[in-house]
This record gives sequence, C-alpha cells and structure tokens, in this order.
Amino acid sequence: MTQELIALPFQLIALGAVASIVGLILGFLPIWIGTKVMTWLSEDNEGMQLPIVWAIVGGLAAGVSAWLALGSDNLAAQGGAIAFGFTGAVCALLSRVSSDFALRHASG
Repeated sequence: MTQELIALPFQLIALGAVASIVGLILGFLPIWIGTKVMTWLSEDNEGMQLPIVWAIVGGLAAGVSAWLALGSDNLAAQGGAIAFGFTGAVCALLSRVSSDFALRHASG
C-alpha cells in the first residue's frame, strides 16, 4: 500500500505529460483555425477584440463540440463537455494574447 501511494504522484505526472502531448496534437488545428478566424473578425470590429468575446466563443466552440461528440445522456458526458468548454475558453484567451491586433496595441 505504501509503495502505491509513493508511486501515485509519479504516475499522475506521467499521465499529465501524455495527456498534454495528445491534447496538443488533437487541438493544434482547431485552435489555429479558430485563432485565424477570430483575428480576421477582430480586424475591423473592436467589440470582437474584447477578451470576454474570445473566451465565450472558444468555450462555446469546444464545449458544444464535446457535448455533440460525447452525448448528453449522462452526467459524466455533461461534465466532460463543461471541462472542454473551460479548456476552449482558456485556449482562446491564450491565442488572443498572441494575435496580431493584441501585439499592435501592446507596442503602442
């Protein structure tokens, strides 16, 4: 029992590393496309440049996609859709930081 408790943190770190790599591979293309589309929409519309708009769009895109893929028939699927929605919102906010208009505004 003690060995299992000692090994647990290392197993969780390994699982997190593998999940990060798999998530990077699966999420690269949708995040890249979403960033390009949101940057394009934000070029002439200052309202679309707001961080809350990016977070809502990213959260809805990821959350609704996960909800459709996982289904809505049980609580675990709904929780997964919420987790994906939160992750999508965070990814959208991180993408916004490196977008063209954000960099232009930061430089003055």
